[in-house]
Amino acid sequence: MIDKGINTVDYDKRKNDLKNIQLLFSEFGELSYPIMDKYYTGVGYETGVDRILALIQAKRFSSHRFREDPVKGIEKFLYGYFEERGGNMPKIWSEGDTVFLMTEVSVPCITAAAEKEVKLQHRDICNVYCRAVAKGLVMIFQDFFPGLQIQFYNVSSRRKKKGDHCIEAFKIIVP
Repeated sequence: MIDKGINTVDYDKRKNDLKNIQLLFSEFGELSYPIMDKYYTGVGYETGVDRILALIQAKRFSSHRFREDPVKGIEKFLYGYFEERGGNMPKIWSEGDTVFLMTEVSVPCITAAAEKEVKLQHRDICNVYCRAVAKGLVMIFQDFFPGLQIQFYNVSSRRKKKGDHCIEAFKIIVP
């Protein structure tokens, strides 16, 4: 697992990541954000593949069982990822064809704390830093299960409106 983005619970590592984003922003401006989105989505993708490999080796993942209920499969996959990673544990649940990941506003966010210290100019850095890793984690299923589509979107964020929880949604479209 790459020790970047939400993969790390180490404050100093997150702060250094954000300093690097700030360096790119100071050199390239707004062009930095789509590049950082691709970069951190790649971090999540690699982490997801590594996690699938480990689960297969431990005989805890079966493509046949996943096909039976992809929504529950992704919910379980995300839960296991965060449980193994440690640190803040978001609430993870599914409703219908959508898996939700929520970090309550009362839970301290080390990225938000690091962002204040680094003083990044972008008001929603978690979009290209934290969310991109989560998106990459689940994107692997689209490649392992052709036809499966996952629409990833942000429902709410403490950065958009004070007092809001950070809620990400993964809508699973099964062929």
